[in-house]
Amino acid sequence: MTLLKVLLLLLGLGVSMNSHVSLHKRIIGGQNCDDKENLYHVRLEINNGTHGSHCGGSLIHPEWILSSAHCWNSEPGWTTTAILGVHPRTATQEKQIIQQNPVIYVDQSHQLHDIML
Repeated sequence: MTLLKVLLLLLGLGVSMNSHVSLHKRIIGGQNCDDKENLYHVRLEINNGTHGSHCGGSLIHPEWILSSAHCWNSEPGWTTTAILGVHPRTATQEKQIIQQNPVIYVDQSHQLHDIML
């Protein structure tokens, strides 16, 4: 019984220490981006009016965004909006609703890796 109490105490300490660590940034030796850097980052907002999700992507051409294929929802009523200029300190953002179906590449052997243009 005493062993069980000690194990539970250690488990509790481990959980409390883990939650403390997750509050800190995990990038070591990094530096903040300048306002003119990382302008290729895109936030994708996928929603149907009641439910939604977010994904990230990279602007690789003025008309092409590279992202994960699982970010796309082709069911009726769902829209995907690409938001450019999402750098935290960038003042202006540009929103564009994606109106055409993406080009999706899926790893047929494992279906673990998917990309979308």
